[in-house]
Amino acid sequence: MKHLSMVILTICLVLLAPKVMALNLAVDQDLMDFTLQNELDENEISDLNNPFLNQLQPLVEDEQQVDQLLVEQNNNFNPEAAAEELEVKGILVTGGEKIILIKDLINNTSELLRPGEMIAGYTLLSYRDSQVFLTKNGNEFTINY
Repeated sequence: MKHLSMVILTICLVLLAPKVMALNLAVDQDLMDFTLQNELDENEISDLNNPFLNQLQPLVEDEQQVDQLLVEQNNNFNPEAAAEELEVKGILVTGGEKIILIKDLINNTSELLRPGEMIAGYTLLSYRDSQVFLTKNGNEFTINY
């Protein structure tokens, strides 16, 4: 009985092996065709190694459109926007360093910030007396507290 099952298994393998190999060859050819159609040139390969590629390419290719967006952005500048979107909740002094607690009123979240850190797209520039200075999209904002 053991020998019979071994013989049947061997016959199945011999009969099915060419069909399995034929299927495998068809897939290999499809992969080869895909590879040839999508082969990268030298510039594309060097771009893959450039971690700053996305920063180098403009998001908008038409320079007039970029200029128009900048003009619209400056026309929409509201010096009170930061005070409407952010609120200074307090100042933490640790080891001579001041850390500002700012609440994002739109998202209802709070962050402890040092100069250079961001909240809601605003970057904390500095603070003095009862004022916090921030920047967003090249515009400077002041929040009094």
